Amino acid sequence: MPRTILCRRGIYAVEHEHEYCYLTWPGGELLIDDHHGDPVDAVLSGDGWCVIGGEGLGIILFERGLPVPGRPFDRAGVTQKDLWRRANPPPSGDECWFVDRLWPAGPYRVCAVVDPQSPNAGTYEVDVRSLTWTRV
Repeated sequence: MPRTILCRRGIYAVEHEHEYCYLTWPGGELLIDDHHGDPVDAVLSGDGWCVIGGEGLGIILFERGLPVPGRPFDRAGVTQKDLWRRANPPPSGDECWFVDRLWPAGPYRVCAVVDPQSPNAGTYEVDVRSLTWTRV
């Protein structure tokens, strides 16, 4: 089964195959996240961060910039954080909130639509560095 592209930005793409998410570029790929169930959407910023939605949010910060084709990549500069899942579950007491859609909302910010069928349904704005969020 081929990978599904969640988003593209220039030479980079965020793709998933089953539950695993990859950042890909010409000649390279990097496993960046995994979800219980397939992820549904992603935002890749030119500022060196990525957010993947599905089972909550997977937030990946490329502190030293995105990989450059043809150059070795040091994964030590990559930080992965969770919001509304796993080690950082939602305040509702649920194991996770399912995210249906994402879009950029400004520097280091995204908007996320939480499952319209849940009691926590709504649109939330998230700061990807601090993990602070508000319902909008």
